[in-house]
Amino acid sequence: MADVCLAFDEQENNEVAIKVLRPDQLDTKALSRFRKEASLIAGWQHPNIIHIYGEVELDVLPNGRGTVLPYIVMEHIQGGNLKERLTPDQPYPFSKVVTLFTQVCSAVQYAHEHGIIHRDIKPENILFRQLPGSSEDVVLSDFGMAVALSATHHTFSHGGTLS
Repeated sequence: MADVCLAFDEQENNEVAIKVLRPDQLDTKALSRFRKEASLIAGWQHPNIIHIYGEVELDVLPNGRGTVLPYIVMEHIQGGNLKERLTPDQPYPFSKVVTLFTQVCSAVQYAHEHGIIHRDIKPENILFRQLPGSSEDVVLSDFGMAVALSATHHTFSHGGTLS
């Protein structure tokens, strides 16, 4: 749906990731979902949720024609994703699983407290942020499928036990 490019923000003096919607994905539904990704979590400050810096329109001139492509500027995460680290022949260490799960749950709780359901939690969307030394944090990314709790069906807003 989108391509992610590495860029350097000269004003902030750091690397950023720029997620650009592909030209072949410019239908109304994909464009709406892409814009929603930035608007839902813009301004959030949580250590386990990717930081979005902005969303604007970018003029691209392929084949001599101007095409407006939306893009999202976000934090650049260098540690790869969980899918890349999972291997069938080597189990993931239990202590790392507990840390990973705790941090993902913290991110999900924060999103829910802000009225957002992610709806696309998978290994590719769980990134690893390298910290000073040899430690790292888990970062939840890709809120493109997310919805506001107010937009979900009424039955999702109440808990309980079936009788």
